[in-house]
Amino acid sequence: MEKTIERKSFPFENKIWKLEFNPNNGIGIETRDEDNLIVHFTMMDLNSLAVVAEYSMEDAWWWKLAGINQNAAAYQKFKTPDSLEELAVMVLDFSNGNVLFDRDGCSFLYLNENGVIVLDSEDKKKKQFNFQGEEIENNIQADANNTVNYPFQYFEGDTHFTDVAEFLQKNRKVAPVKLIEYTENEVGIIISYYLYGEDKTLLQYLEIFDLEGKLLMTEKIGDRLSGIGVDSFLIYNKKIISIKNKRELTVYEVT
Repeated sequence: MEKTIERKSFPFENKIWKLEFNPNNGIGIETRDEDNLIVHFTMMDLNSLAVVAEYSMEDAWWWKLAGINQNAAAYQKFKTPDSLEELAVMVLDFSNGNVLFDRDGCSFLYLNENGVIVLDSEDKKKKQFNFQGEEIENNIQADANNTVNYPFQYFEGDTHFTDVAEFLQKNRKVAPVKLIEYTENEVGIIISYYLYGEDKTLLQYLEIFDLEGKLLMTEKIGDRLSGIGVDSFLIYNKKIISIKNKRELTVYEVT
């Protein structure tokens, strides 16, 4: 049977900075208004892209979305937005904004329905807390099915870059530059690549092939780019997820 692609998308006003997932097909999206220093958070159902909850935080420029469960979102506070120095963890009920957990001096590790696991910055030990702030033991387990798969990154000059570029030159009559991102699994062959535009800026394309190399879908996901970026797509629960033009969440499903 010939495979087809189902495509859904959702546009955002501001640039998408971060995506997080939960095992119940939920997705959390962090977007940032860089002019007004406002961070927006949106929780959606990944199957329908229906919005479950959304809110903005004007004093949250140093907070980043770190994890979600079915009802709450965890945030990691950094010293600055670009810093790796982690200062605190907070968990909010995204239905009403209530704070479920707030602790300084720790790094986020995992969140589920029972509580949160953090790494203490002083003693470097994992600690588990319920949403009453009580430390608990052996009650929170990571979900093995909550796995996000990212593509391989092949930079120009790499042997694998040359191999995939030859495949694209033969099948698509294009000459990729800079970076190719590639993965192959039961869904098919998924490739992201860059081309030079007329003004020497970059164009970025995402393409999906079946396992025999037949093209199923092509889409330009970036235009007039000044540079390259990594992780231009990911695979979660057999869905291919990409961000088009930095502001549009796009979900593809091969059926």
